[in-house]
Amino acid sequence: MNPNKKQKTKTQPTPKLRRILVPVDFSDASGKAVTAAVALAKRFSARLALVHVTPPKGRPGSHGAFELAGMTTDPRRPAREKLAGFARDNVPEEIEVTRLVESGVAYKHIASAASDWEADLILIATHGSGSLAHAFLGSTAERVVRHAPCPVLVLRGRKKGGTNSAFLSSPIRSVLLTTDFSENSLTAFPHAVAWAREFGAKLVLLYVVPEHLPSELSHIGIVLQEKRIAQEARTKLPEFARKHLPADLAVETRVLIGPTEHTICETAREVDAGLIVMGSHGHTGIKHLLIGSTAERVVWQASGPVLVVR
Repeated sequence: MNPNKKQKTKTQPTPKLRRILVPVDFSDASGKAVTAAVALAKRFSARLALVHVTPPKGRPGSHGAFELAGMTTDPRRPAREKLAGFARDNVPEEIEVTRLVESGVAYKHIASAASDWEADLILIATHGSGSLAHAFLGSTAERVVRHAPCPVLVLRGRKKGGTNSAFLSSPIRSVLLTTDFSENSLTAFPHAVAWAREFGAKLVLLYVVPEHLPSELSHIGIVLQEKRIAQEARTKLPEFARKHLPADLAVETRVLIGPTEHTICETAREVDAGLIVMGSHGHTGIKHLLIGSTAERVVWQASGPVLVVR
């Protein structure tokens, strides 16, 4: 083992949380996201930016009718006034807040606003639709995860129980960090460490051996291969943790066999994780359509907050 490489990995700069951008659509979910962002802003002395994206011209609910009528006033003015009122009602005066209103495709403008404003984090709520349409089309939150220039903290919402934005008012006892031993997964490590340190939480490092078929249907060779890979991972994962995580941090390692996204979400519930932290390969286009993203599927299935780092 190269000691210089090991030291370099362990001394990666701690991620700063100074600028938090929150997409707002005036729904209950985005209101709870702003509540969570305010809690983080107070904790880290961070600034907030609230961004609202109106529909593209010509879409139902857009401001294109104003232009067709020959009005010279800014068609986004009603949205700006509404966002200003929303900020007054939801953000304390002591927190510096920037308000941004754009018009067009939501996820594209959210990503570009985060880049232009140099956000350290996008905090977004997902409405949590479990419909077939959602499975094919994705939500704005998942598209933001795919295209964002910075880490994205997704607060998961469901039809029952609302959005889990209150996690910041409760102790985070454990942070679940996933890895596949790739360099890409390492991008999430310093973020998981920073959150675990900030909240005094235990870090659970998880490696999932994908289950190709249910055990009762699998060929014996496939089952044996899964067990062999799991055994090798159980030997490798503790050393991987020692190499890439600080020695003074409480770390538990787990290797499990199963459907990747389901296993991650079930483990998060089992260890009472206040946060799941994952790296994302950030595939787009045809490659994304073919293989998708584990991070996006976890965002869809998780019952709690998920931090996705690219």
